[in-house]
Amino acid sequence: MLERPSKNSAQASPFAMSGAERERSRHTHEFFVKKFERRASSAVQLNRLRRFGRLYVFLIFVVSIFFLPNPSGPTAKRLCIYRGGRRANAKTWCMADAFTKPKPRRTTMKPDRYDPIAAALKEDIGAGDITTDLFVPETLHTSGRIIAREKAIVAGTGVVAKVFRQVDPSLDIHNLRHDGEEVAAGDTIIEVRGLARSILKGERVALNFLQRLCGIATLTRQFVDAVGNHATKIVDTRKTTPGLRTLEKAAVLAGGGGNHRFGLYDMVLVKDNHLATFEGLSAFAERIKQFRQERPNIRIEVEAEDLEQVRAFVEIEGIDVILLDNMTPAQIREAVALRKDNIQFEASGGITLRNVSRIAATGVDYISVGSLTHGARAIDIGLEMTHVPS
Repeated sequence: MLERPSKNSAQASPFAMSGAERERSRHTHEFFVKKFERRASSAVQLNRLRRFGRLYVFLIFVVSIFFLPNPSGPTAKRLCIYRGGRRANAKTWCMADAFTKPKPRRTTMKPDRYDPIAAALKEDIGAGDITTDLFVPETLHTSGRIIAREKAIVAGTGVVAKVFRQVDPSLDIHNLRHDGEEVAAGDTIIEVRGLARSILKGERVALNFLQRLCGIATLTRQFVDAVGNHATKIVDTRKTTPGLRTLEKAAVLAGGGGNHRFGLYDMVLVKDNHLATFEGLSAFAERIKQFRQERPNIRIEVEAEDLEQVRAFVEIEGIDVILLDNMTPAQIREAVALRKDNIQFEASGGITLRNVSRIAATGVDYISVGSLTHGARAIDIGLEMTHVPS
């Protein structure tokens, strides 16, 4: 039986290590242990990041459903792609893409908060009025008078006041003439007092609005006067300047006219292209009946291009107005004679100041004139300033 050599044996074991060797072995062991611990810690951190990424995707999904109308796909996706981009975790990338991909949106538009006055000021002033800031003293106070240089119907005085107040709330604006009033050349419409710099910065935008709106009101008044004692009402159309429909339709009212539908959402107006989608008049009549039951308070108007269509439309229950498109006064008179129940008639197309009186004499209820807004000439109006000691 072999005996284990004693520590004091002179013959050393072949596996015995010297003190230096044992120290190197201990350092090597500690090195590999620490390396393994670092790798394990890194794996744990990576797993934590992945779990955190999944949580982010879930939170984005919840927020997009309950709070955001249309979450930003690329932004939301970036939040969940951690440590290496899409290659780090393909599953998480796909989940993010599925959760954040925009859905098809309907074309229905909700009224926004577009401010044409703020847009016009931003367009004109931009980063600042370098001419005024260079030559006009900062503390100089003045008064200005907005004067008509020709006969006109006033419209847009409230808009002018808002323009100057957006430039400088401290300005004092006084309307001497109100919307709907007639002015002659030389009449003062508005007075404004305050810092000269502020008045000059708002001058052009204020005059642009006032000249445009007064032009619409003046042309509308000419059409209203041309109708004379007839009961026919002059109304506008949707042929307005983009972004200025509210202001321009208000100018039509100031001129004594009326407003047709404001947009596609507040009234039914069936034109030839709409009729082309129906297979026969019976299907169209059934759709009118169905809509009348569903939304009884919505006005329904149908466009007729000839007397044959007029005869067909007066037999359909539920129609409120028949629009007579580009018909002669004789045709309009014959169409009006076909009136049944409470159906009203509107004449449109080719209406001018020369023929509007003859058309009104046919007994038509409304005459719609697109040129009220798209063909009105700007009225000559200016601003004169006088120095006022501060």
